[in-house]
Amino acid sequence: MPVFTSSFERGPDSNQWEFHDVSFDTDTPLSGKRSLRLNPEASQQYAITKESFGVGVYVIRLRCRFDVLPDLPSYLVGDGSGGVKFVDGQLYSASASGRGATGAAVEVGTEYIVDLKIDSTVSPWLIDASVNGEPLGQWAQPSPAHTNARQVRIGDLNVRTMDVVVDDFQLSTLAADYPIGF
Repeated sequence: MPVFTSSFERGPDSNQWEFHDVSFDTDTPLSGKRSLRLNPEASQQYAITKESFGVGVYVIRLRCRFDVLPDLPSYLVGDGSGGVKFVDGQLYSASASGRGATGAAVEVGTEYIVDLKIDSTVSPWLIDASVNGEPLGQWAQPSPAHTNARQVRIGDLNVRTMDVVVDDFQLSTLAADYPIGF
């Protein structure tokens, strides 16, 4: 059962997110009247939850569309220790130290549902993801187990050329919720 959901309908007035130079798509939103838009100006744009959650397990689902593919490796969503990363035309389970063996190709203008599970209560940390229900290769992040609550971020902290629309974000802290259904 999700503990946090966001459809971005409140736009910049959200009390759930800190927005860093993002914009909102009201012309072609993924659902409702407004979706989060990342990086149409090729700058450092991301949204981060105002709260930290969980005890080391995050299960996330979101809907996204790439209107311009990233020019460099870029995180789509994660918790600072890992998540789903775009590399060379594909999305992967990943962290700063590497990525899973298999990814899912993405194309401009296509809508995707991305599921992610990060479990840092084990060593190594396990990062699982799927795109439109197809599993990506698991990534095992070589780190000691911990149960710290962390904030969740959509977008990359680095400057990238890309244009990504995101909506219908859901988060759970129960591993059994993976994957979250709409």
